[in-house]
Amino acid sequence: MAITVLAIDDTKSVVDVIRLFLEGSGFVVKGVTDPTEGIAIAQAGGIDIILLDIIMPDMDGYQVWDLLKADDRTKEIPVVMLTAQAILTHTPKDFLYGLYGYVAKPFSRDELIAVIGNAMRLTKADSWQRLMAAARKPKTM
Repeated sequence: MAITVLAIDDTKSVVDVIRLFLEGSGFVVKGVTDPTEGIAIAQAGGIDIILLDIIMPDMDGYQVWDLLKADDRTKEIPVVMLTAQAILTHTPKDFLYGLYGYVAKPFSRDELIAVIGNAMRLTKADSWQRLMAAARKPKTM
């Protein structure tokens, strides 16, 4: 069973890169540029992990985080923040303690998969092991 990632970033090209990096490694990616739409997708269920941008117009990542963590349907979904490195120096420490990780932009495919892997090992180890076992199998044509 594939791991489903919800990517919420106001920059479509970032969402497209996440999709390119992860779908080629066996993940299912649902990507949106509208935070409100992302929250609705998470509330509908079936999301294993959320990649969330911090700096977005209208509703920033901190506000999205608060709404996700206040909702019984989404509060257990691990969240990894996507951000510019400089933003991290201004992020409140208590906020960082609730995250499962962060990825500074620009990021590589390996960095993205590693931070997702760390979060999944902490929350859903069984799903992560199945995905990695499937990814190591030779693909047949």
